[in-house]
Amino acid sequence: MYPDYMPKEKLLLLYDGECPLCLASVRFLLAKDHKDKLRFASLQEESIQAFLVERNLLAMDTLVGLQQGKVFVYSRAVAAALYELGGIWRILSKVIGLFPAKIADGVYRFIARHRLRIFRNKKYCQLPDPSQANKFIKFG
Repeated sequence: MYPDYMPKEKLLLLYDGECPLCLASVRFLLAKDHKDKLRFASLQEESIQAFLVERNLLAMDTLVGLQQGKVFVYSRAVAAALYELGGIWRILSKVIGLFPAKIADGVYRFIARHRLRIFRNKKYCQLPDPSQANKFIKFG
């Protein structure tokens, strides 16, 4: 199903490594992932391209969540990540899930469409803290 180097019980989040909002979101998730449930990989990594093509995910302009054979995109990927954090974040995940995907994804797409304009002046380091390097998956 998935290559051996992919986490089996973790939620793998594929994010836009060139987007300041996405990088800020990854930093937020890293800080809140006290139960070590999340893993990350940038969509720009060359080694991930074949994996994305095989699964027809290459053209996706979204956060992609992969967990135990399931694929989450748009608002459902955000909800899956929040769910894994637990606590109050799990409740927020459930609230997102109450909205039909069409509506929640519409909100996600609106933010995604404007993210570079809104956050273009923000600078976020793309490199993880050395203590968090194990949370970033290298493909291939």
